[in-house]
Amino acid sequence: CANGYYGDPAVPGQRCSACECNGNVDPAEEGHCDGRTGECLKCLGHTAGRHCERCADGFYGDAVTHKNCQ
Repeated sequence: CANGYYGDPAVPGQRCSACECNGNVDPAEEGHCDGRTGECLKCLGHTAGRHCERCADGFYGDAVTHKNCQ
């Protein structure tokens, strides 16, 4: 799959799906998500989690809507 997508289209029934990182990654950065699992690997803005959906440990705020982890 291309950068920003995950899956294995060579396996019957599977396809490439877009990684869902809640806008908390640089989509142009190679390897920002795992090509097999879709896990976000390079969360930005003090975010964390499988989909960059929460503030990193020691930070507070809203990682998804307001993107204001501080």
